Amino acid sequence: MTRNDEDFHPLAESESAIANLEPREVILLRQYAHIRLVFNTRELSEDELISEALSRTLNGDRRWNLKLTIVQHLIGVMRSIASDQRRKTSSKTEVVISDLDYGNDLTPFEAADSTDEAAQIENKNVVETIFTLFEGDSDSTMVLKGLLLGEKPSQTISKAGLSEKAYGSARKRITRKVLMMRKEGQI
Repeated sequence: MTRNDEDFHPLAESESAIANLEPREVILLRQYAHIRLVFNTRELSEDELISEALSRTLNGDRRWNLKLTIVQHLIGVMRSIASDQRRKTSSKTEVVISDLDYGNDLTPFEAADSTDEAAQIENKNVVETIFTLFEGDSDSTMVLKGLLLGEKPSQTISKAGLSEKAYGSARKRITRKVLMMRKEGQI
């Protein structure tokens, strides 16, 4: 099924919309990119993920559907890019984590309005479920927070006072439980 050109914004409108993104929209894009965690290794950084989504839109590789806002479109492109990366590296597990305490009163989704409240609630529930599993495991909790904040392993190890072995063990526990939860349909 091919779509007509009339189903999409012209490229010039995409360029204009991207150039005129409001600060709250940029925050939402950055937060969305930030919470797309890939356990084991990351193929793309947050900035690379956003940049790739912008490039694909501006090059016309991914056209902006008339039914979506520019932010919804760019999030969809980032989701697609992340999924492609996951498929390319089958040993990775992608986990969407959001709504963790960032050290201020605003969660990422409160800082920038999103039109998909159901997804926000689902993401919050996923985070709560994952963190509940590791309530008594301070090492895993620290590793999860470090991953969410985009820290390098060495930063988390240093901040949490963990050994490399303890960090690796916690990361493996997290990965195993998340895989099990995904397999059982819990997340």
